[in-house]
Amino acid sequence: GSGSVHLQKERVQNFKTVLVSLEAGGEEALLRALIKYFTDRQDTMNSQVLRSQTPQGQLYPSYRYQLPDFLKSVTYISETGVGGRKFYIGEPRVPEGVRYGIVNAILFLAQAYKEAIQYDACDENNWELVNDRFPISNSCGQLGMSYQDMHCKADEAFMECPVDRQMEQVALTSALWFQAPAPLKCGPKSTYPTTGFWDYDAGREDNGDAYANGRGRVDVEGCCWWGRGILQTR
Repeated sequence: GSGSVHLQKERVQNFKTVLVSLEAGGEEALLRALIKYFTDRQDTMNSQVLRSQTPQGQLYPSYRYQLPDFLKSVTYISETGVGGRKFYIGEPRVPEGVRYGIVNAILFLAQAYKEAIQYDACDENNWELVNDRFPISNSCGQLGMSYQDMHCKADEAFMECPVDRQMEQVALTSALWFQAPAPLKCGPKSTYPTTGFWDYDAGREDNGDAYANGRGRVDVEGCCWWGRGILQTR
């Protein structure tokens, strides 16, 4: 009938307690719902989101960014996190709270597409022209930045690594257009005393004379900090 329920408030509270205890309405449930949302839309994800573009403007499924890898990463960063921080997947005590997490994941993907997915790249490209040339020392920084001199905020300082001037690395990816600059690289002056520029007409490096980037660097010592990953993190 329409009469009051005996001990209604207590029963509701007990019900909520059991839900949380069983993770039926908690973070595990949110993660399951988030994974299901994107899994159910895998065709759309593969054909509309995780796609890259050739220099001629043709779209193709990304080689490097795949849905299973995305879901695996979301699971790890949501459950384990990094530095005590986890990926936001929604509100466990709000009806259909996973919607907030879905929006957050979509915002992440939008930024990821802008930074890396559309280029099918996991390393920053050598893209900045200085007097109509691409300096090899762009690996030290583009847009007037010096990557090796960048620092984390105080509460993220534990993630900062010291600059190793003897480190040698070559990026995995680079721009895809014909005779585009080679992948960025770094190394000590004992290996690369001075660096020149990328000759895109010949499709090779020209180190005959030193050629400076926008900040005047003519070497790549300690310059192993170009953007990497889906968000081009430095």
